[in-house]
This record gives sequence, C-alpha cells and structure tokens, in this order.
Amino acid sequence: MQILPKVLKLSAGGMPVAWVDWQRAVCLYMDNKVLWEAGAEPIMLRGGWNRECGERSTFALSPIIAVNDRSRIWEQGGVFPLTRRRLLARDRSLCLYCGGGVSESTMTIDHVKPRGQGGRHVWENVVSACRRCNQDKGCRTPEQAGMTLLAVPFAPNVAEILLLSGRHVLADQMDYLEQFVTERPPLRH
Repeated sequence: MQILPKVLKLSAGGMPVAWVDWQRAVCLYMDNKVLWEAGAEPIMLRGGWNRECGERSTFALSPIIAVNDRSRIWEQGGVFPLTRRRLLARDRSLCLYCGGGVSESTMTIDHVKPRGQGGRHVWENVVSACRRCNQDKGCRTPEQAGMTLLAVPFAPNVAEILLLSGRHVLADQMDYLEQFVTERPPLRH
C-alpha cells in the first residue's frame, strides 16, 4: 500500500497552518473551502471502477491548498505549544550542552535560567539535555555552572514546526515553507 504525502494547509492569506491527510483535503475540496492551490506536482488519488464505462475515477489533489476556514494559529502569534517531541526536533536530537545524541526517552528538559531563579517554561528558556549535563548544571545558569550552550533557544514559528514534524515533505511544500523560516546562527561545536 502506497503512503500518500500530507497536504500543506494554508490560511486564506497564504500562511502555513497544518498538515492534513488526503481524506481531510478531499473534504475541504468537496465543501468548497479551497480558495487556491499551489504546487507543480499533484497527488493523484485513484478510486473505484465505473461499471458503465469501465473507467477508474481519479482526483488530482494539490500538495498545497489555501483554505477558507477558522485556522487561527498566526493570530495567536504563530507559536505552537511547547512539547517534548517538538523541543527534541528543534534541538536536532542533541544535548545542547555536550552535543551528544538524545532520544525522547533519554532527554531531559533543562531550563537555561532555572525555575528556582525565576526562569519560565517557555521555548526561549528550555533546551534538550542529557541527564548528565542537566545534573551537572543543577539549579544554576550555564554561566554559573561554567557550561556553554551550543545554540540559543528560540520559539519556532508555525512553518518551522511543520518542517520539523513533516516526515514526507514534498519539494513544492519545502520550498513554500522555507520562505517563512527565520535565519538562525548554526550550532557551535
């Protein structure tokens, strides 16, 4: 069975909103909510056979669709809620202190400015860390602990989250999303 790629759903103004599966995308077409489409290579859906003429039904689904619905993520500042999985993806499955690899089950969430010193649990104050580095740092800032961060923590916008969460991103979708990605300095080694 072929795995079909997800469709990139945009707001009416062209801002990325979410990945939707092909079934949801077809429903949006049938409900006349698709305002415009983008992408050079359509996703071809094949249905059943017509008994009268013997032809198979097909539906060309654009990989990027702008939809007239109540998608409001950009009105909320365009920031997704912080989760372990998203944090791990943002930090490229690395401990941002030693650079060692971490998995979702082995990573710890480190507060750069510790909560005990008034630090908040927000994107800009948390990083993925291995248990050893998190324990070595303790309830201190990296400066107080003599440790260096490999990258500055940031709040990824919607497009960045969609890129991080997409498993089978098509070239057209990648090109579209990349225009919304904020330029950031590379990781330090």
